[in-house]
Amino acid sequence: MVSAIIIATFVIILVQRWLVPSQFARAFLFRKEEANSTIAKVHIEREFPPIKEVKSSTTSKQNNNKRALKVILFYTTWFGRPNWLGIAQGAEFNVSCGEQTCRFTHNRDELQRSNGVMFHGRDLPSETVLKEVEKNKPSKQRWIYHLWESPLNAVHNPALFNGMFNWTMTYRVGSDIFMPYAYYGPLKSNEIDPVTKNYAEGKDKLVAWVVSHCGRLRDKFVEKLMKYIKVDIFGACANKFHQHESCPRESQDCNKKLQRYKFYLSFENSFCIDYITEKYWENPLSNNIVPVVMGGASYEDEKLAIPGSFINVLDFESVEALAKYLIYLNANDTAYNEYFSWKKKFKLTSTLSSWPCMVCEALNDDSLPAKVYDNLGDLWGVGKNCGWNEDKIWKLISTAN
Repeated sequence: MVSAIIIATFVIILVQRWLVPSQFARAFLFRKEEANSTIAKVHIEREFPPIKEVKSSTTSKQNNNKRALKVILFYTTWFGRPNWLGIAQGAEFNVSCGEQTCRFTHNRDELQRSNGVMFHGRDLPSETVLKEVEKNKPSKQRWIYHLWESPLNAVHNPALFNGMFNWTMTYRVGSDIFMPYAYYGPLKSNEIDPVTKNYAEGKDKLVAWVVSHCGRLRDKFVEKLMKYIKVDIFGACANKFHQHESCPRESQDCNKKLQRYKFYLSFENSFCIDYITEKYWENPLSNNIVPVVMGGASYEDEKLAIPGSFINVLDFESVEALAKYLIYLNANDTAYNEYFSWKKKFKLTSTLSSWPCMVCEALNDDSLPAKVYDNLGDLWGVGKNCGWNEDKIWKLISTAN
């Protein structure tokens, strides 16, 4: 009998450890598949502070006695999938963040007792449904609006949800929980490579561009740029430029191919405030290529991009001037390598593995004032947030030969 109990207990422990991740040691960047406006996982691993599973210990019980366990409900799916941002599908789990502990759940039966409720902007129900849900919302419950898409691809008009949400969790710097596509942090002393590397070595090609969503302003700019320098284009839009070489996404062959290039066109499809995606963080920086950026964000803002890591189209008086500068860097290894000096100071990181703790800590911070977004339509509407810098790009295009 005793043996049976021991065996049963052992099996239960194994099942629990299998269902609940021991830590968020792996985090993924998510890449938008522009052709169908969904986001898929990109296999880029970084080192992040782990979020630890809550252990059944005396210390854990003491902490829970000091502060009640906060419950966070995933009310919506995430792009139609139950798994949110690197979390195992359908998983219910506890996280321990210092002295704070929170439990995440998908069970809507716990709506009334949840301290925080997570909503993905593209998976929202109708405003009629949410207004009905809101009628029974506890006064101290926090509704959290999460979106990684630009307002142009938000699907739902955010103005319809004015007055419903308390916090935002987005790529915008002013969000209550700031969660960009990726980020960077300082290197530890033992992480600094003492060897000076020549990042121009082995690169025999000039400019690459992977693009799958055609018919945007950036296409016209590239057409002008190609009058001065060669640009190799991959992806679904390559045929539009009469190019046919493949570079399958997320493949080693594609990465090897891209690593032969000195520059990569990190041109966003939306010119919206703070909107910097994997087009800057993924292909160029992960493959030691200098990104040439174009978008509505202020790339010079150190909260948004790594200082000294990019070339901004808007810094040039003409398309031809940009082309001449790239040609100059191609012939000058010393000047080219300056765009990698940041690697002696910083490393790529991500907020994806730590966002549950950011939510948990916010819910446990009693000093945060009560708030509600009565102007979500202004905050995420197209009119006030998108179209930035488009006039400058049009001017560059119109004055090019």
